[in-house]
Amino acid sequence: MNIKSKIIISFLIAFLLPFTATLLSALTDLSAISKLSEREYGTKLKISEFLTDPINIREKLSEKAYEEVCSSIKSNNDDFLDNNNLRDLNRDVKRYSSTIYVTLNMEDYYIGDQNPVSNIDDNNLNEIDFSKYSIESEGIGYKKPFSYRSTSFSTNDAICRVFIITDLTNFNNYWERFIKSTIRIYFIIMIISGIALIIWLIFAFMRPLEVLSNTVNKVLKGELKEPVFIPDSNDEIIRISQNIEDLRNKLNDAIEDRLQYEEDTRSMITSIAHDFRTPLTTIKGYAEGMMDGVAKTPEKKYQYLKTISIKSNELSYLIDELSTFQKLEGKNLIYNFKAINFSEYFDDCIEDISLELSINDMEIIYNNTINDDVRILADPEQLKRVITNIIGNSLKYKNKEKGIIKVDAIPLNSAPLVYRSMAEDVNYIEDKFILVSISDNGPGVPEKELPLIFTRFYRTDSSRNSSKPGSGLGLAIVSRIVNDHGGKIWAETNEDGGLKIYFTLKQKQ
Repeated sequence: MNIKSKIIISFLIAFLLPFTATLLSALTDLSAISKLSEREYGTKLKISEFLTDPINIREKLSEKAYEEVCSSIKSNNDDFLDNNNLRDLNRDVKRYSSTIYVTLNMEDYYIGDQNPVSNIDDNNLNEIDFSKYSIESEGIGYKKPFSYRSTSFSTNDAICRVFIITDLTNFNNYWERFIKSTIRIYFIIMIISGIALIIWLIFAFMRPLEVLSNTVNKVLKGELKEPVFIPDSNDEIIRISQNIEDLRNKLNDAIEDRLQYEEDTRSMITSIAHDFRTPLTTIKGYAEGMMDGVAKTPEKKYQYLKTISIKSNELSYLIDELSTFQKLEGKNLIYNFKAINFSEYFDDCIEDISLELSINDMEIIYNNTINDDVRILADPEQLKRVITNIIGNSLKYKNKEKGIIKVDAIPLNSAPLVYRSMAEDVNYIEDKFILVSISDNGPGVPEKELPLIFTRFYRTDSSRNSSKPGSGLGLAIVSRIVNDHGGKIWAETNEDGGLKIYFTLKQKQ
C-alpha cells in the first residue's frame, strides 16, 4: 500500500470514522424518539425534521390533539361548551399527553386537568393573551415543560378560546438523553479512533521505517553478506528499502567480484610467471649453449635456433593473449566488422589450421551445410581468433595418439534440440543464425565445470605442468568476442567423452 493510500486511511480513521459512527448512533436514537412521539403524542416525527427544523419540532407534537379539538368544534359547535362534551374531548386528547383549557369571554370556563401545564412564564402568558391570570392562579402547576396551541370561535355572542396544552416531559427527557448520549458516544469513538490511528500509524509507517533503518544500518556496518527480510509491498518506504537491499546485493557482488578478481590476478601472475619462465629458461639455456659452443654442427645449431624460435612464439602468443584480454576487459578492443561470405571464410580458416593439426597428428573433419551465398557481419581477425583458440585448446589437451577435431556449421533452426532450448528468447530466434560446433576426442571437462571454462584464468590442469602452457584466457576471450558479435556460446560433453563447444553467428540480412 502506497503512502497516499495510507494518508487517506489515516484521514478516514481520524475524522470520517468518528463522524460516521456518531451519526449512525444519533440516527438510531432519533428513530427511538420518533417512535416515542408516535406512541405518546400520535405524531410520528421524521428523522429529517430533527435536522432541518429542530426549533419548531416541539410544536408539531401537539398537532394530533389540535386536530381532535378542531374536529370537535366543527362537529359540535353548538354543544361544544357542554361539560360532558368537554370531558370527553379532554379524555381524547389525553391520549396524546395533552389537556384542554377553555375560556369564555376571557373568563375561565373549563380546566381539563388541575395541573395541565408546566414552565409557563410571563412571556408565554402574553403569547396566550391571558394576562389577568398570575403564575399561581387556579391551581395550574408550572414545573413541567409544555407546548400549547390555541383556537377560537364565536358562540351566542361570546368568544370561546380553547388552548391545547401538551406535556413534553417524556420528549424532553429523551431529547436530553439523546444529546448527552451523542456527545458521550462521540468522545468514546474519538478515543477509540485515536488508539486505532496510533496502531495503524505504527504498522503503516513505523514498521516500514524500521525495515528501512535496518537495511541502511546493514550497509553502514558493512554487513553486506547478510540479507534483510523485506516484505512484498507497494509502500514507497518499503520500495526504498528494497532498492537499498538491491544496492547491498550489488555492493556485495562487486566486492566478491573484486576479491575474486584479485585472487584471479594473483593466480594469473603466478601462472604467467610460470608460463613465461619455462620458455625463457629454454631460450636462455639454448642461447648459452650456442655461445658456449655446445652446438658445433650446423644441424645442432639449427635445432637450437628452432627451439628458441618456438619458445619465442609461445612468449609472443602469451603476450598477445594478455593484450587482447585487457582490451576486451576494458571494452577498448576496436572491431572491424565486415560483411563476409561465411563458407569462403570458414573454408580458408580450416585450410590454414589443417596443416598445423596434421603436423601434430590431429585429424580435422569439416562439415558445412550453409548455403554458399550466406554472409555474416563479423570482424575477420577476431572471428579467426575464436576458431584458432577453440581448436588450439583441443590441440593442447590432446591425450590420444590420433586426435580428431570435428567442425560443423549448420543453420540454427535445423538443430531442433538446440533451437528449442533457445526458444524462450523470441527475438533471438526471429533472426537467422548459424550454429557452429567444434568437438574433440580429448579428455573433456567434468560436467560441473562446463559453465566455468569461459571464465577468465580457468584451467583444467590445476598442476600447471609445462606440457600444457597457457594463460587460462583463451576461452574467456572467445566468449567475449562471440558475445560482441551478437551470438551465444556454450559447451557440452561430447559423446566420446571429449569437449564440444557451440557458438552462433548472426547472418547478415
